[in-house]
Amino acid sequence: MRFLFLYSCCLLACIALGAEERTRLFDFDSSGLSEIWGKGKGGAIFSYEDAVVAPGMPIDDSPGGKSLKINSPGRGGFVSAGCGSLSPRLKDFSELCFWLFQSPEDAERNRATVMEVQLVEPDGKAMFWRAVPLGQPGWRKIVLPLRFFRASNSRVPQWEKLSRLGFYFRGPASVCLDNVEFVKSPGFDATLSPEELQRIAFPENAETIQRKDGKSCIVMSDCAELEPGVLSALLDQLAERIQKDFDFLPPLRGKPVLLVFARQDDYLQFPVRFSRLYNAHSKEPLSGGYTLCGVATSFWKPELGTKRPVYTHEYVHAMFERFALIPNNGEWVQEGLANYYQMLCHPQDNLALVISREIERKDCLPLENLCSGASIRVDDYWQALSLMALLLNEPKYREKLPGLVSLFQANGNTDLTPLLPSAMGCDWKALTEDWKNYCRKNFPEGAGTRQ
Repeated sequence: MRFLFLYSCCLLACIALGAEERTRLFDFDSSGLSEIWGKGKGGAIFSYEDAVVAPGMPIDDSPGGKSLKINSPGRGGFVSAGCGSLSPRLKDFSELCFWLFQSPEDAERNRATVMEVQLVEPDGKAMFWRAVPLGQPGWRKIVLPLRFFRASNSRVPQWEKLSRLGFYFRGPASVCLDNVEFVKSPGFDATLSPEELQRIAFPENAETIQRKDGKSCIVMSDCAELEPGVLSALLDQLAERIQKDFDFLPPLRGKPVLLVFARQDDYLQFPVRFSRLYNAHSKEPLSGGYTLCGVATSFWKPELGTKRPVYTHEYVHAMFERFALIPNNGEWVQEGLANYYQMLCHPQDNLALVISREIERKDCLPLENLCSGASIRVDDYWQALSLMALLLNEPKYREKLPGLVSLFQANGNTDLTPLLPSAMGCDWKALTEDWKNYCRKNFPEGAGTRQ
């Protein structure tokens, strides 16, 4: 509660610094809306009906005239405006606001239903979204901070490419919407600033926070023993190597943030606290590092010092979300890259021994199972690492890497099966043979791990 009070005070103080700017997107009183909104999906239908407003509502901002009424029979109902309905300057705004109405009867029937407000890219594979619980009768104003919209798990969306506003229903619902608008509050936009993130992460230790802004990273910590300059220099050096390996991608957008908590308990509680701002739920992490919403986190362990390997690992996760637009879903690409670059920075003496023995096991996990796009086990990290090493370093596979990453982005997943043999020029049998031969050559028993 103390955290929420402190953060609310900071938020209110920032908003009070100047006047808001508002851009009305829809008030549903204009003609031609049917062409803009198109046809509902999943059984959802919509119509334009008079907005019945109770006395005493604000005159300058209350719903009025026509409103958009949506009826969804169940999960999967979806209504959206057409492509081009969103401004390319969307990133400059800070909130999405609209009025929402449910009758007492509908509110009671729909009290378990959640409506998702979605900002979608043209192909529908990437979006920012936020959940809005239903079940409250009458008109209420919904104010949604854009910087706390969640990113899709398929492909990391880009604000300038968002083109459609949509409403998705996880259950049956009947609602009316009016006065949809974007708001620009002074001091905020659609992205979470490092300064605000610092206040969220360390609400009671502002005077003790260490921060180092590197070329390609930002390190923040409330731990006096951590050397943020040393750590940021290591991460900058790693980022340079990664960008060289993936020189076909656009330059890194922004600087990924790494939070290092002095206390393990604070690290464990941060995802729980942070997710609430997104109207989401997160459990305490079970590992020594955790990346969520593009923010890398871990905690201080004195015996491992400033160059603790997990700091590098989580930074790679956060960087690749920004750099390659591939979300951190714990699948083979993200885990393979994070472990590969971690080992380059922090060689593990027995890695070659592990790989050389595991590839010869009869029950070795088939590559088609590893590369399905689903999250993988920690026990299979060595396999994702070594496969990624093959793709990065073997010429005949490296030349296919730009096309492969592009397909991952376009498909919204990293399932490799549909891409063989067209994108890779081989089948699973040939890829497995090449991978094992690469491992035998580059990870012989007793060898080190530097490449």
